[in-house]
Amino acid sequence: MPLPSISNSVLLERAGVDTAKELATRRPDKLHTRIVETKEREHVCKQPPSLAMVEGWVQQAKELAKTLSY
Repeated sequence: MPLPSISNSVLLERAGVDTAKELATRRPDKLHTRIVETKEREHVCKQPPSLAMVEGWVQQAKELAKTLSY
């Protein structure tokens, strides 16, 4: 599954997802709905990502190594 494109990254940010850690906590179905609403309201891209793509992004975010320590 490819990573989000630039326009989809903007959609994610405008839908309220700022970090990969935050993305990993999101429910893909609800995030997809929010992305579609954001796309319709702000016209960021021509076509929003599919639910399967959003599911893939969330899964990838969950699999990322936790490299920051405090």
